[in-house]
Amino acid sequence: MVAVAGCRQPGPGGHRGRSRFANFPDKGPLKFQDHGNPVRFRNVWYRPLPPRASEGGTDGNISPEAATAKRKEIAAEIRAEAEKRTDMAQTLRLMESLQYEADPATLKKVEDQTTQYVATLKATPAAQMESKKDQAKYINEAFNLLTKAKAIPADFAPKTDLLKIIKAQGWDKR
Repeated sequence: MVAVAGCRQPGPGGHRGRSRFANFPDKGPLKFQDHGNPVRFRNVWYRPLPPRASEGGTDGNISPEAATAKRKEIAAEIRAEAEKRTDMAQTLRLMESLQYEADPATLKKVEDQTTQYVATLKATPAAQMESKKDQAKYINEAFNLLTKAKAIPADFAPKTDLLKIIKAQGWDKR
């Protein structure tokens, strides 16, 4: 049971006695229970818990508006970091940002980059296709996550084209 300062909660009980309701203090001593056995504690550190969201802190449940703002902030950070990357690393980071916030410009960029990737994959000679297997499957998994999060439609063109390649190569079989 979690003790909340100022709330009436069951207090300490004696042997075979019922506990009595009492207010918990805002702060109290830290005590360890040893049941009469000799116990030693060394180097014990403790700190106050951070305030809950309802108390003005950042831990615990937050309002829907605060959650939306935080998701927007995270998406912006990921997009800024993605700009420092190149090729598929950038595309994958942009795809990740779409899970936090829908952004038409980012979606268009992801669509363009993945369409270009699929075209490159189609132009790859058959002898070199096996070397592209892991990356193609990884990107397909990212597409599946975005579809599940409703960040992209199920009939997203690069996704369906990539899935056709994966099935044609037999990479979808475990």
